[in-house]
Amino acid sequence: MTLKQILFGVVLGVLFSVGSLFVYHRYYAPKIVAVDLNAYVSEQRSLFLKGEIGEEELKENFDKLEKVISGLPRGTVALRGDVVLGKATVITP
Repeated sequence: MTLKQILFGVVLGVLFSVGSLFVYHRYYAPKIVAVDLNAYVSEQRSLFLKGEIGEEELKENFDKLEKVISGLPRGTVALRGDVVLGKATVITP
């Protein structure tokens, strides 16, 4: 084997590796988002106890939260905001 053939093999291997990582990250790797559930529940509880929203509106707000979470794209994992230790995208309803 010549040096040219070895370099060609190394470059080809690197290109395939980078391409594989790109495809995995783009199409298969799960995306993680954080939901600040504690703040949302506290806010809704506070508004309800102050009388600013009624029981029906409180139920609607929690239904809206459920729709936001269930409407996330396929391959997206939603975790509570207090358990995420990184720079994940934080969603709020």
